[in-house]
Amino acid sequence: MRVLLKLHPFAVSKEFLDRSVLPELKRSGVEYEILAEDTRRQKQFPQGDFVLVIGGDGTFLAGALAAVKLKVPIVGLELGHLGFLCQHPVDTLPEILSALKSGTFDTEDRYVLNVHLIRKDGGTEEYTALNDAVIGKSELTRLVSITCKLNEEVLGTFKADGVIVSTATGSTAYSLSAGGPIVEPDLRVLLITPICAHSLYAKPLVVGADREVRISISKEKPEVKISLDGYIVGVMTPDDELRARLGDTPLKVARFNSPAFISVLRKKFGWGFEFEKGSKE
Repeated sequence: MRVLLKLHPFAVSKEFLDRSVLPELKRSGVEYEILAEDTRRQKQFPQGDFVLVIGGDGTFLAGALAAVKLKVPIVGLELGHLGFLCQHPVDTLPEILSALKSGTFDTEDRYVLNVHLIRKDGGTEEYTALNDAVIGKSELTRLVSITCKLNEEVLGTFKADGVIVSTATGSTAYSLSAGGPIVEPDLRVLLITPICAHSLYAKPLVVGADREVRISISKEKPEVKISLDGYIVGVMTPDDELRARLGDTPLKVARFNSPAFISVLRKKFGWGFEFEKGSKE
């Protein structure tokens, strides 16, 4: 068995790797290769049987690109505290390797975004994202005029700081901070969340998996940037159109007695903790 390691560039030191990770891989008879830091620019990935992420959600998002491309499972060992994707403590690595080798684990499908940016000259750029695509302004005081379509039908035009198109997995990321709803991550839906819209009717919207969300803008100023999973990929002009829809190939997240999504929400957000504390007093 061969594992592709995706490591947090700062939190995972060589000392930590040599002391806590590589000896366990050797003991389990697992070959490994460390993925490049900037996986978002890679077109081809080395072969592996699964992707092992050590870090936080940002590292997981980068490793997910390799896992989707290779159609292999991914598992995350958590070094952060606020994320939802890396759910396993680092000290569970021996048990996880054993389960992966024996095949005694389940997988959960997470649906990804396929993004096409159609330029005014007819050129097309293609991207993949697990969480979201964000079209946002670069200046603090100016708004962007944004037109949103569902397939060929115009949903509306509104002025805002930007708009987020996210998957169900991305509902707990930037979309949540912008007022979007929380959605169970295995649902095949798209979320459209305006960012600080200057329109009372511009509210978050959840649409079905058969929809293609098409975004265009109508002004040169301010500059509008496009980011995928927090990584800026380019600038959008009024003659461009961004199209986002759910991809056909899901990300397979390996699960090993992983906590249920609602349980994770309750723990991360502290839902009910004050009540439980008060009930004991």
